[in-house]
Amino acid sequence: MEHYEPKSGLVALVGVVSAVVLVAVILLLQAYYYRSFAREEVVKAVMVPGESKTVRAEHLGQLEGYRVVDPVQGIVAIPIDRAMDLVLAEQGRR
Repeated sequence: MEHYEPKSGLVALVGVVSAVVLVAVILLLQAYYYRSFAREEVVKAVMVPGESKTVRAEHLGQLEGYRVVDPVQGIVAIPIDRAMDLVLAEQGRR
């Protein structure tokens, strides 16, 4: 009967390479997690619940109201609904 001895050097090499790859994958996943966590913290910090309602109301006021944008150049802002009506009327004339 033939006796087989495993190649211990090859087994050790495979073990070391596997361990290095495993550590690298763990470190990459951990770095990805921390980067995603930091991005999410920024999003959460920007979107403060009470502040978002104030900002939304301000933006709606800008869209739905009249205001002077640049008095020197004579640029004014009109409500979005009125602007859309004017554009449709102008397109109908052409």
